[in-house]
Amino acid sequence: MGSENIRQLAAVMFSDIVGYTATMQEDEARANKQRERHRSALIKRVTEFKGKILNVYGDGAITIFNSAFDAVSCGIHIQKDLKNPSVPLRIGLDMGDVVYNNEEVFGDAVNIASRLEELSTPGSILISGKIKDEIKNNGKIKTVALGSHQLKNVKQPVKISAVSNNGLKVPSSEEIKAKTGRAPIRMMVLPFMTMTSEKGFEYFSDGLSEEIINELTKLSGIEVSSRTSAFAYKERNEDVRRIGKKHSVSHVLEGSVRKSGDKIRVTAQLIETGGGFHLWSETYDQHLKDIFYSQDIICRQIVKKVGKSLDLASPENSGHQPGRNDYDLDLKDKLNFNLLRSAKLKLGLGQL
Repeated sequence: MGSENIRQLAAVMFSDIVGYTATMQEDEARANKQRERHRSALIKRVTEFKGKILNVYGDGAITIFNSAFDAVSCGIHIQKDLKNPSVPLRIGLDMGDVVYNNEEVFGDAVNIASRLEELSTPGSILISGKIKDEIKNNGKIKTVALGSHQLKNVKQPVKISAVSNNGLKVPSSEEIKAKTGRAPIRMMVLPFMTMTSEKGFEYFSDGLSEEIINELTKLSGIEVSSRTSAFAYKERNEDVRRIGKKHSVSHVLEGSVRKSGDKIRVTAQLIETGGGFHLWSETYDQHLKDIFYSQDIICRQIVKKVGKSLDLASPENSGHQPGRNDYDLDLKDKLNFNLLRSAKLKLGLGQL
């Protein structure tokens, strides 16, 4: 090697101009202008955020920072600097041990940052889970989770997020999945058991199970077994490992529902079918003043927990908190309205 190696913990940023080689062949002057604008913005912002440029290679560069926040902030400013006129720049960021000298730079973080840059789109910044953990409590940087993906020459799946501050492009999880070839997680939601002898209450349990199935299908990166397949196991005490093998599902969600007066308690468990181990178990309590409202609230809490546990990208409306008017127009489509109305009357919950 040309000089002594330096090792340090650093946030690594890869930046690269998309289509630079093709642009050189079509319009050399425009390609050179894009390259010079990138380098100018890079030098200016890296100096501002106390980074160090380790290598510049034609249309791209490798830069390191002592702070994840400084690295992401630098990337945001560079993308905004190159917005008008547009330079199609991609940026990827990871954090870890880096070894470098005057000629070379290497380390797992360098490899992962490079892969993230390749997965990103012009105008976007993709960051790893390590970077996300370092900046998650900083309100100035906004991010969108894009799930865990298997990257080339990286042993473990990497959690990927996109920086979503104003002016930045955000790739969809489908775009990332198409590039990585990530296989979706396959799951089955077993019918929730009714732990009460009160006649008619099983309609609430069945409706909750259906709602969870419907909401889980909106998450990116997951395939959910159909209601028909799942409800074949109603009131059956089947080993989840056998269910996993029979239906080729990696996870099973099961649970139970209990009632006391006008209160219900729902317990849900997420199980990995390979070994039959519980990943988590949670309890949710609600009043039954409005049966559909309570059902929807519990459903959303469970789906949010599943998505977070399996690192799945959430649907766009996941933050919506339902109001009573949400149910006025589509009850007949969502569930069997007549059955639920009958169940509610039997439970003494009044008219719908």
